[in-house]
Amino acid sequence: MAAAAATCASTITSNLASYRSLVTSTGVVKISACETIAPNIHIAFINLKDSRVKYDIPVSVASTATIPHTLNLRRITSYTSGIALVNGFTWDGDKGYPNGGQGTAKGFLNTTNIVRARNTDAAPNLTNKLIFGVSSAKALSFFETGSTSYNFGSYGYNLTSSSTSVVKNGVCATSTETDRWSAIGANPANGEVVMVSSTSAGSTNAAALCSVFKAFGINNALRLDGGPSAAMVISGVHLNPLVGGANVLYGSSRHIAYPLRVGN
Repeated sequence: MAAAAATCASTITSNLASYRSLVTSTGVVKISACETIAPNIHIAFINLKDSRVKYDIPVSVASTATIPHTLNLRRITSYTSGIALVNGFTWDGDKGYPNGGQGTAKGFLNTTNIVRARNTDAAPNLTNKLIFGVSSAKALSFFETGSTSYNFGSYGYNLTSSSTSVVKNGVCATSTETDRWSAIGANPANGEVVMVSSTSAGSTNAAALCSVFKAFGINNALRLDGGPSAAMVISGVHLNPLVGGANVLYGSSRHIAYPLRVGN
């Protein structure tokens, strides 16, 4: 009987010790093993306990008059510093084409201890948000709340949220909404963070991404914005530029509210 074809998750499991050895020396590792097999994603594997590696959420602020703050929409490629970047969650406002425009982040968003947005969806659309918070000392934590405000303590230094999990407390999401997607997850115990984003022509869903994060030993991960917003840059290279009709409308990448970034 022929051996079963390797899956993305089984490939990660088989090579995890090697990835961890590499990330110990470099801080950030680009993993290409799942680009040509389902779920067809680019992967950045990060060790935030590495003193050389920093985490932040860069924004271009148009107005701080009210919360949520108004942000200038920018292409992910316009953030020229950083080792690895992935797009954040969605926003209200302009659509990100043909020029940048402006918008307000949906859900919770804090950057360097500044509250940029809260969970202010009006009832009956007020839903629980899964939040990923990173303290100024790079401690990691996840929260879930349906409140319009919440005390995140030191983890409110840099935080983002999503209305959809990939995995939550070890339980896989059931959403099979298929599109290009990005996601971020982390293991607070060892400081490992994983960013993923669909390839240019790839598509996946939250349920299918769960096994990938669990292969890294990660039990909490947020699904970020998707479709034409899904984008990843590693070492200055935009890995998944838009193709087809999306390229005609948005160009190589959509203007978005903010990315999540690791760098030196």
